[in-house]
Amino acid sequence: MNTTTKFTQGSAEWFDMLGTILCDAVRNADLPPGHTVSFVERYIDSEELAPGLIKGFRFEIKNGEPSYRPGVAPDEMGDVTIDLTVKAARELNLLYTADPRFREQFDHYISIGEAIFHGDIADVGEWIHTIHDPIVDRTC
Repeated sequence: MNTTTKFTQGSAEWFDMLGTILCDAVRNADLPPGHTVSFVERYIDSEELAPGLIKGFRFEIKNGEPSYRPGVAPDEMGDVTIDLTVKAARELNLLYTADPRFREQFDHYISIGEAIFHGDIADVGEWIHTIHDPIVDRTC
């Protein structure tokens, strides 16, 4: 993947880029071989991608091996699930974690119910905290 190419947040190409970043991050993490967890992010107010699927993704690690699928069922859950509005996802994916506006917007969207976490993000692993800024680098 050309790391200088930017993709429109929420586009099919953007979701492909996201899957590559997620899978590469897991492959580069020092995870125990038996590590297994599922992570779902749903854009709860998005248009339908295909019959029965909305924008979002399902990411799984099974015995240390990552897999990724764009598109999720509106009621699909993982061990960890994040529900976001399209607006919240768009705005957060344009802000680096060092930007004070990121934490302000993140907290704001949680407080108004436009970002809802189910499960404990720590179950996914520490590597998850390394992916946001590379995603911002490739998002427009």
